[in-house]
Amino acid sequence: MAPLQDSLNLAIVIIPKVTGSISMIASAFITRSVIQKWRKRGLASLPMKSRLVLSMSVADIGSSIFGHILGTWLVPASIDGNPPLAAGNQATCNMQSFLFEFLLGAGCFSNLFLAISYWLLICRGKTEKTLKQWKYQIIFLGFPWVYGISTNAPKSLFAKNSPPAYKNLWFCQATSGDDIVELAYAVIWCISILML
Repeated sequence: MAPLQDSLNLAIVIIPKVTGSISMIASAFITRSVIQKWRKRGLASLPMKSRLVLSMSVADIGSSIFGHILGTWLVPASIDGNPPLAAGNQATCNMQSFLFEFLLGAGCFSNLFLAISYWLLICRGKTEKTLKQWKYQIIFLGFPWVYGISTNAPKSLFAKNSPPAYKNLWFCQATSGDDIVELAYAVIWCISILML
């Protein structure tokens, strides 16, 4: 039974590397295409949907690298669960946790704002010119990245020096039993909801 479990754990570690590589390559092509349009026409003529897709693609490239492709290579071999292919240390695990969760949050909110921009254009009859106003650009393009960094900064700044938990079989996730981190998350979520 143990060899079968080891084989399953190895497969669960390798499969995300393959799918993460595919996702990263596809996002790199999308990023290249949007940047080529940007260079050809200039930033002012780039539609909001292209800007959001660029933001989402950049975040996906990073989250694919740090969460899926590098995976357990950054996890300490001494961590509970004995992850396959683990070769990292505490610092690489903490870096992976911070960057993966930061980029994943930015990508998710970029995707949300892409859907909202389509809804505003199609259902509400807003024009592309309206979506290029500064208030929309700050919310649609800035908020995902501010959210990603602000939800991970408390964990990095205020968390106790406890080892990260090995999660999802392929990456680290920082843990904290610190009440100030939980309070910071609550404040950030309240601000996030009010901004929307």
